[in-house]
Amino acid sequence: MNGEAGGRANLGYTELDQKNYLRTRRQKSLIYGEAGYLLRMIIDYAYFGDVMTLDTTYGTNKELRPLVVFTGFNHHRRVVIFWPALLYDETVESFKWLFENFLDAHGGKKPQTIFTDQEAAMAKALTEVMPDTWHGLCTWHIMQNCIKYLGNLMKDGSHFLRDFKSCMFEYEDETEFENAWKKMIQRYNGGLVSWLDCMYKLKTKLAKCHMKNAFTLGVRSTQLNESLNGDLKAYLKSNFGIVEFFQHFEQVVEQKRHKALETENNARQKMSTLGLKNSPLLKHAAQTYTPVIFEKIHDEYDYTSAMIIKHCNESQFVHEYIVALYEKDKEYKVIFNRDNKIILCSCMKFETFGILCCHALKVFNLLDIKIIPDTYILKRWTREAKSGHIYVKTKNVEEDRIEQVPYSVPMITSEKPFGDRPEIGFNEFLQVTDEFNLTPTVQHLLLIVQIQI
Repeated sequence: MNGEAGGRANLGYTELDQKNYLRTRRQKSLIYGEAGYLLRMIIDYAYFGDVMTLDTTYGTNKELRPLVVFTGFNHHRRVVIFWPALLYDETVESFKWLFENFLDAHGGKKPQTIFTDQEAAMAKALTEVMPDTWHGLCTWHIMQNCIKYLGNLMKDGSHFLRDFKSCMFEYEDETEFENAWKKMIQRYNGGLVSWLDCMYKLKTKLAKCHMKNAFTLGVRSTQLNESLNGDLKAYLKSNFGIVEFFQHFEQVVEQKRHKALETENNARQKMSTLGLKNSPLLKHAAQTYTPVIFEKIHDEYDYTSAMIIKHCNESQFVHEYIVALYEKDKEYKVIFNRDNKIILCSCMKFETFGILCCHALKVFNLLDIKIIPDTYILKRWTREAKSGHIYVKTKNVEEDRIEQVPYSVPMITSEKPFGDRPEIGFNEFLQVTDEFNLTPTVQHLLLIVQIQI
C-alpha cells in the first residue's frame, strides 16, 4: 500500500487506523456471520453428540491437507459436522491434543460411542482421554484392508469376503461367531493368517455379537456421507491457502445445513403415512418421531404380524416370552415387568439403536399396550429433538450455566499457534490474530487446529 500511494505520508490513515478497522470488521463478521457456523456446531453436538465418527481419510493423499472431521447423525439421520481440525502429524500426542481440545470446546461433554479407522496412535489417545467412551472400528476401512492384505484369497469364485462379512455383520451370538471364525481360518489358511489374527484381537470393536451393549445408532462406518467426502475433497488441495480453505469449508457446512433445514421443514409440514391407519401405536409414533425414524418403527411393527410367541412364562410381575419369526429358527427372549413397565429383549435393539424392536412390540400387542411408553421414546429421534435448553460450560464459571444461544469465545489453550501466549482473552485474541492476518473463522478454528505458523 505504501508503494502504491507513493509513501506512508500519502496513505491518509495510520497503521493504528488500519488495525482498528480490521478489528471492527472482524468483530462484525464474528457476530453476524462466520461465528454462527461454529455456534451451530456446538449446538448440534449438544443435541446429537452421543455417537460420532472421526474420519481421517481426507489426508490420505499426499496432495491433500491432513484434515480430520468429527461428524454424527441428527434426528433425521442426516450428517452433521461437529468440528474440523488440521493435524500437524498423527502421533499419540497430536491425537491426545485433538481430543482434549475438542472436549474443551464442547464443554467437556464426551460421546458415548466413537467410530474411527484402525490408527493405533488414535486408539491409544482415545483410551487415555476418553476411557469411558466405547470405541468401534469403521467397517469400510476394515474391508479395504481386507482386500489389500488378503486379496489373493478372493480369487476363483472364493467366498472368503462373504464369510468375513458374515463374521462382522450377521452373528448375534458369540458362540456362533467363534465357530464361524474358526471355520473361516481353517478353510482359507493361505499363510497370511496374521492379519486375521490381528482382527480377531479387535473382535470386540468390529463384530456384531460384541456390540450389543454399545449405543451405536446403527453406525458401523466413518463414511457416513459420500457426498460430504466429495464436497470436502474438492477444497483440500495443498496449494489452497489456509484462509481460502476454511472459507470453502464454511460453504460446504452451509450447504449441509441448508439441506438439513429443508428436511426439518418438510417433516413439520406433513405427517408420516400410516400403513395401518387404525393403529394407535403407529399414530402415536407418527406424531412423535421424525419421518425417517417413523419408517423404521413402522417396519418393526410390520414384522410383528409375522411373529409367533413360542413360549410364555408369566409370574405375578415378570413375564418371559420366547419370540421368533414364522418358520424361522432364531429365537429371542423378551422379559416384561408389569410393575414398572420395563421391557427387555435379547436382540438389544433399543439399547443399541434407540427404538423398540419387533419382538418387544409383539409382546406389547399381546398385552394390549397401544402406545409406546415414554421410557422408550428417545428424544434425539423425535420431532422435538432440538427443543429446550443446552448446557454450556465456561472456563471462568465453576458450575454449569444454561444457555440457549449466547456464545462466549473460549480461551486458547494450545501453545502451538501463538508460542509463549497460552491463554488470552477476547480483545488480546483479536490483537494477536491481527499479527497473522487471520479471519474470524480461522481464529476460532485455531482453538483446536494444530498447525505450525
